[in-house]
Amino acid sequence: MINSFEAFVLILQMQLTAAEKATSVAYAVETPVAAGTQLQFPGTVIDVAAEAYVAFIDRQPTANWGHPARYVVVSRDRGEVRSIEARLPPFQQTVGGALARDLSGAFGTRRRRGGPTVTPAASRTARPRHSRSL
Repeated sequence: MINSFEAFVLILQMQLTAAEKATSVAYAVETPVAAGTQLQFPGTVIDVAAEAYVAFIDRQPTANWGHPARYVVVSRDRGEVRSIEARLPPFQQTVGGALARDLSGAFGTRRRRGGPTVTPAASRTARPRHSRSL
């Protein structure tokens, strides 16, 4: 059983490829999504069968529209992991009443000078930002 958001982050870290760890930006919702929830994002629908944590992995954060990304759903009760390929981000939508938190620092993501700037969320209510400098 996954008892905390921190435990979810550790599981999520193990699911990322070396390339994703080096260049991607990850966003996650700190509050678990309730069982039976249907998440509707642009181009992607995710049915959450059991209470779960959800993350969005932006594989090309400096690209504009339509590029490789994925959602990762990890059930709290059994730790089962589902990866759902996507092409578009969630566009600052709420998930189960909560907003996503930027996890790029948790994965040791390094930013090159002139690269994207992502500001870690200050709280659960902070809105996720697109990966380009604002």
